[in-house]
Formats: sequence, structure tokens, C-alpha cells
Amino acid sequence: GDFEAMKWLLRNLEKTAIRKVLLERRGLSLKSRLFWGRFFGVDSGVRKKWLKKPYQKTQNPAWNY
Repeated sequence: GDFEAMKWLLRNLEKTAIRKVLLERRGLSLKSRLFWGRFFGVDSGVRKKWLKKPYQKTQNPAWNY
């Protein structure tokens, strides 16, 4: 979102709730997740894990034809 959306988010949600979403949910883009992770002081080791390929893209197909 834009700057107004960021101000709204910080005014209306607790920082612990935003941080929890960063750590537990998958709906954010990588770019947003990394930005907010740095903003809220998420450990760099955790942020590096976010850069790895998601599990869904590394699965083998169920049916080899």
C-alpha cells in the first residue's frame, strides 16, 4: 500500500499483531514481508528463510506421466 495505508495500519493494529502476521501467514508478497520484517526488527535469520523457495514450488508432481 501507500503511505496513508501504512499510517492506518500502525494506528489501528498493535505491533505484536502485525509481527505475528509476518511470522505466521503466507499472504504477503516477499517484498512486503521483507520490508515489514526489517521495520519490526524480525531476526535476520528468519528473514533469510523467507528468501528460500516455498515448499509448494519444490514438491515433486504426484503423477509422473
